[in-house]
Amino acid sequence: AGRRAEIEVRTAQLHGTDTNFFQRPSDGLQPPQNFTLAQPVPGGPARLSWMTAYAAGDPIVRYEIYRRDERLASIAYQPQLSERPFEWEDVTPPASSPGGTWYRIRAVDASGRTADTLSLRL
Repeated sequence: AGRRAEIEVRTAQLHGTDTNFFQRPSDGLQPPQNFTLAQPVPGGPARLSWMTAYAAGDPIVRYEIYRRDERLASIAYQPQLSERPFEWEDVTPPASSPGGTWYRIRAVDASGRTADTLSLRL
């Protein structure tokens, strides 16, 4: 964080603050993009996929996978280096659930802020 702040100050001194980097207002922490949910085989694993979330002032540290309100997994953040989405499987989804089985993905940043995808139902 200190090194990033130093780079921002140096860039502002060299180029001013009238650059896109400094002019653009923050959109805040953005949730994972393009979240999809599938169960190719009835009763089989639920397959979740998503594209990267977008950080705000602090770096993203992890993704959390939820089925309804139960956290199923915590996955350390890593940069998305290709157009291939991130993937995760719930190998033991419930056979049935009143109202359906809902999943969502949460991005968590270093300050503890969160941004959730919309929930999708199997």
